[in-house]
Amino acid sequence: LHDETSTVDPLIRMAVAHYQFEAIHPFEDGNGRTGRVLNTLYLIFERLLDLPTLYLSRFFLQHRGDYYRLLLNVTKHQDWQAWVRLVLEGVEQTARWTVDLIGQMQALMRNTSHEVRNRAPRIWSRDLMDVVFTHPYCRVNNVVDATQVTRQTAVVHLRGLCDLGILREVKEGRSKLFINRPLMQLLMGRVSRRSAERSD
Repeated sequence: LHDETSTVDPLIRMAVAHYQFEAIHPFEDGNGRTGRVLNTLYLIFERLLDLPTLYLSRFFLQHRGDYYRLLLNVTKHQDWQAWVRLVLEGVEQTARWTVDLIGQMQALMRNTSHEVRNRAPRIWSRDLMDVVFTHPYCRVNNVVDATQVTRQTAVVHLRGLCDLGILREVKEGRSKLFINRPLMQLLMGRVSRRSAERSD
């Protein structure tokens, strides 16, 4: 796996390592989840990703039958080709899905920023927009830290975004969260659509 002289593509090495981890099955529970997280960490280690943005779990869960069948075929028949092909297909589909989602998030951020600038110019700032899109569940302290405004001003800005229907204020114990509603709807809509596709 860490042979620096190897000419085998890192994605193929990742597929082999994933199989080996699943075959060893080191834990009583959670091997699948752990194995899928290790995929992402390996891609970061190999500098193919800067951030953990490629979640293969979605693809593997969608193709659960093929996933387990091909894992078993490697064990029983040494059929590496079909297994590696499935993993590579997962990387490709997940990468396309992720790029599309990021594009939609960027468009939503641009449109939201434009709306706030036009409808509430006194509270608009690029830093405020960055905060509410970096933290879909935002706290007052997130705004204070990022924008260098007072706590009172941060509350006014967040409530102003609530008045525009962009954020929703909810209580969590003693503190308050401000939820980016359009962003959460986008993220949850993507998850729901993918879940519906899996059930077809």
